[in-house]
Amino acid sequence: MREINYIKINKTLKELENDFIKEFKFIRKTNNLTQQLLADYSNTSREKIARIETKKHSPSIRSLIKILGSIGYTIKIEKIKWLICLILIQIFPYLLNNYDKHLHMLMLYYIFLLNIYYL
Repeated sequence: MREINYIKINKTLKELENDFIKEFKFIRKTNNLTQQLLADYSNTSREKIARIETKKHSPSIRSLIKILGSIGYTIKIEKIKWLICLILIQIFPYLLNNYDKHLHMLMLYYIFLLNIYYL
């Protein structure tokens, strides 16, 4: 685990960057947009969109807001909620020490669903 600002995370900065790029492309493609169309809507160049998607350009927050805002998306700062899930997963085996494994799996599934709900 890496520590960033005292919060333990399971991903490196490179992995987080890769996740962001995948999400950026996913948003463009699910809205049936080519790089050129996204560039036209956001009043930027297709080359800039391509450089972002190939990790050759690291856009500023202002650029991201401009590009994503043009198609109805934004960026926001959000607390990492997986931390709660990881803590609970580590605690439950101790709490369920005398219960059967099916109950344990049910509780893990419940934690997983809670985590998805709060994301």
